[in-house]
Amino acid sequence: MSRTPDRTATVTWTEVDGVPAVWADLGVDPVTTLFFGVGFEDMAPRAAGITHLIEHLVMRRVGRVRYTVNAESTLRSTSFFVVGTPDQTVDFMARVCAAVHDLSGIGDDDLHAERRTILTEIGEPGVYAAIDPLCLRFGPRGVGAQAVAHACLLDWTAADVRAAAEAWFHAGNAALTSTRPLPEGLRLELPAARVVEREPVPVPVLDAPAWAQLPFPGVQVSGRSLVSDGPTRQLTAFVLSDALTQSLRSSTGDVYDVATSGLLLADDDEVILVDLDPEPDRLVDVLERALRVVSRLATDGPSTEELEYTRDVAEHELGLASTQASWLEAQASLRLRGITIPSIDELRTALPRIGPDDVRRVMADLRDSLLLVVPAGVVGVDTLHERLGAAGLRSIDEVRGSDARPRGGRRLRGKPWGPARGVTLTVLPDRLAIEDSAGAYTIRAEDVVLAGTDKDGDHELVTGHGDVWLLSPQHFLSAGKAVTGFIDGLPAAVRYRKSRAQDNLPPAPEPVA
Repeated sequence: MSRTPDRTATVTWTEVDGVPAVWADLGVDPVTTLFFGVGFEDMAPRAAGITHLIEHLVMRRVGRVRYTVNAESTLRSTSFFVVGTPDQTVDFMARVCAAVHDLSGIGDDDLHAERRTILTEIGEPGVYAAIDPLCLRFGPRGVGAQAVAHACLLDWTAADVRAAAEAWFHAGNAALTSTRPLPEGLRLELPAARVVEREPVPVPVLDAPAWAQLPFPGVQVSGRSLVSDGPTRQLTAFVLSDALTQSLRSSTGDVYDVATSGLLLADDDEVILVDLDPEPDRLVDVLERALRVVSRLATDGPSTEELEYTRDVAEHELGLASTQASWLEAQASLRLRGITIPSIDELRTALPRIGPDDVRRVMADLRDSLLLVVPAGVVGVDTLHERLGAAGLRSIDEVRGSDARPRGGRRLRGKPWGPARGVTLTVLPDRLAIEDSAGAYTIRAEDVVLAGTDKDGDHELVTGHGDVWLLSPQHFLSAGKAVTGFIDGLPAAVRYRKSRAQDNLPPAPEPVA
């Protein structure tokens, strides 16, 4: 259990071989972490997730050690950490740096074992794109890239790995954190620093309050705040979490989990997300009460009691050693992206000055950019239209608008005995149009950012607006040549095969007895 220090631990910034390093003696497990400021969001859609493969390749080269180590690939960073003595820390970091250098010699045969391991880790569905709330808001780039991570896992080559490693895994894009003083003899002999070029935060493709049904567990409420004051956004997240907990859990027991998180896009730009887990028969009621909480806080701000309670909770959590350890990592990894966050002491100093109207302004931002994600198939669309529409939310299809039925092209009807029964697919040189009982949808060639073909001949199409389609030509009458012609007409840069590497994987070795 983390102890609560009498004061914030002293934070020391320094450098190790040109790599910024920050440490504080926190009295917790001695954890030292080497961060690289690259994650899924830094890659074009086709390369999203390749940092996961690089992480595996590095750890394979680190080899077996007799102390606790691990690595992690996330949306925003790739990290390698050790929990050990000073000598073990020095040894592990030397191994990681040597392994990063070794990536320059990676060949295609080196990818097989780790690709197989990742397939086991994420499961076969993990190599298919899957819309998520951030992808709906920003499209499949930047922070929306999580939805397409690993879509091209089976198509990446050693040349792709080497290029990503050279661009991102070097001293100019690394930072070190430690919960203990840095050990003597620690070296970080990484490839020489290079200029790091990042894409700007993507412009949202969804700019109005909306709801959507996704094959997504539970309910997620999210919104974007452009209020520049970081401590106010932090406290607002505490207020929102507590208000939802009181309304949805403490009062009625309709949810268990109220998990609140923030995704900082810039110093003055943050997405706040809250995940809820209602039972299906209570789903609509939970949605309506959650929206009432958001509306109240955005209109009136929190009550004095709510604000004082959450202020006390925030003050307590800021004193925990575990919070301070997490803050070290957040400061170091976000600094690589040019994002600064206030220190623990700065947050503590700011808390007393934040008033109800400050929280109200952040909540007004969230209300005006609200995205409510509901698990698909649990509640009828008509019910959601009626109940959520009364609260001022429109479906994402209403926000985007319906597509007109195209003229010309080849019209293909779904086979009457298959899953595409009642669906019409129209193929034109520059677009596909799909019509069913729910409406008409158009996939324009110019908007396709990923077009994958799997071993069954199905086509995965991902658009820049965050739409994901899995098109099966065999479900339509005489569709093969027409659909293939459309796919072949797309730029080579967006096309890939989802089975090439899988087909070429060597047989799995016999297990050691």
